[in-house]
Amino acid sequence: MKKIILVVLVAVLVAVGFAYAAANTVQVTGAGDGQAAISGYTVSEVKYILMQNDPTRVDKVTFKLTPNATNPNPTKVEIQLVTGGTWYSCSGSDGSGFSTWSCNMPGNVDVSTITNLRVVAAQSN
Repeated sequence: MKKIILVVLVAVLVAVGFAYAAANTVQVTGAGDGQAAISGYTVSEVKYILMQNDPTRVDKVTFKLTPNATNPNPTKVEIQLVTGGTWYSCSGSDGSGFSTWSCNMPGNVDVSTITNLRVVAAQSN
């Protein structure tokens, strides 16, 4: 008798679960998967522009990025001057086969603390 009650209870729960699931509606969506090589960019003509009123501090950094292989010019670029430190957003303009970028950090970085120039560049939507 206990087995029959258990089977009936499971059957009722399964039926309710299917009925509930059938009532759900989900929007149509798309997804994709793919791969491509990351060939990167060449950084050149780096200039550290110091603040006029305090030349011990960096006002901005400018540089050119040239795509390697068939990469288009990047749409998003950020730099880091101190390992593990703040990331600074950059704005750019397209040239002939390269893009020029300017990253403002008005007085936020002391020249003596700069340990590296790390550039991250990508195309983003």
